[in-house]
Amino acid sequence: MNSRERLLACARLQPVDRVPFSGYELDVIQKDNFYNIQPSYRELMEYIRLHGDCLCMTSEERPVPKIMEHRQWRGEGCIWSEKIIHAPGRDLRTLQKKNDDIETWWTLEHYCKDSADVEAYIKALPDMAVKVSMDNVKREEKELGDRGIMMLSPSDPICEGAEIIEMGQFLVYAITEPDMIGRLLDSIFEVQMHHLRQILRSGAEDMMFRICGPEYATPPYLPPSMFYDLVTKYLVVMCREIREAGAIPRIHCHGKISRVLDDFLMTECMALDPCEPPPDGDCDLAYIKSKCGGRFCIMGGMELHELENSSPERIRAIVKKAMEDAKGDTGYIMMSTAAPINIPLSEKTQGNYFEMIDATLEYGRY
Repeated sequence: MNSRERLLACARLQPVDRVPFSGYELDVIQKDNFYNIQPSYRELMEYIRLHGDCLCMTSEERPVPKIMEHRQWRGEGCIWSEKIIHAPGRDLRTLQKKNDDIETWWTLEHYCKDSADVEAYIKALPDMAVKVSMDNVKREEKELGDRGIMMLSPSDPICEGAEIIEMGQFLVYAITEPDMIGRLLDSIFEVQMHHLRQILRSGAEDMMFRICGPEYATPPYLPPSMFYDLVTKYLVVMCREIREAGAIPRIHCHGKISRVLDDFLMTECMALDPCEPPPDGDCDLAYIKSKCGGRFCIMGGMELHELENSSPERIRAIVKKAMEDAKGDTGYIMMSTAAPINIPLSEKTQGNYFEMIDATLEYGRY
């Protein structure tokens, strides 16, 4: 099987020749992304390009909404990003920065500092809806060919809602101001579905949609009794419409998921990642396979901190155990739970990636 056939069959719980290996954020197609322009990652990326099955991380193109100003600049060894939303009655500002030596954005100021800001954000949301373009995604899909499948990463409402407010304050509001948070998430959902439906109408068959955000409502942050209203009811709609378009809905949720697995099953998603074992999560691959195998594809099995700190012998043992626990007849994709973001890539991390890939090819055969 080629990589495209292998990934599609595995996601649809059909027979495959071997367990697919995904480099996750280590995307070998987009030549201008962080991992393909950093010299210290070059050897690893070539190895993944040779042996991996690519889930090409991409996104639709969106214009900046008319009510928003966005500017970026360099300074102090960072890229800075400022966005201002001209909401009814007030301006809402967020400030982020990305250091040159690490591939992640830090939020220094959130749009909403108090409940009045949240109310203004809700009123501004209808003007945040824009017309999206999938032209770049279609070009990348042609370049990808049979080396994998395209993957977009839409947010669910709590992903956006929890990120426009400082995390601690959002959790307080979720408990003390449930009506306000409910109206916020409902309003966000309308805009998100406006964008998602444009994407699906453009022709998204066989693409994977990694839906991000549910982890903001998992224990210990919020009790499972709140999960349906904050997460599940929105995922049910998103997953249904993605499936109806011939695409693959995948839920992305770090952390402790054992008490919300039934909610994920309710959504009829087709894949779940990153499935973290204790102590990072609270259920191992064997438990997830026993409860959810045959219902959706399981993705994950290797914590990034293992790749960064463990011996090659331990990495091989983790892969072997993952195959014993999750391989089954099909429906398992080996990948790390995150990707390194540091410069330079350490020799230990690179060597452990090689070991993970080699062990997957050895133990993942059917």
